[in-house]
Amino acid sequence: KEKKAKPIVALVAVQRKMLILMFELWKKNEYYDPEFEQKKQQAYKKLAARGSKQQKVESSLKILMKLLVF
Repeated sequence: KEKKAKPIVALVAVQRKMLILMFELWKKNEYYDPEFEQKKQQAYKKLAARGSKQQKVESSLKILMKLLVF
């Protein structure tokens, strides 16, 4: 009985995931984009690169402020 239950549980999980995706697309009136995850990851990488540059600038400014105080 357990051997048969596992594939059914997996099938229901996939169905639920697809249903949620379809509902979100319908709610936002958008079309499915198969490259959505790739685009999202590229955007995160750009933001991370921008963030690291900003951190370098902020740390440089802190060092300059310390030098100006003394």
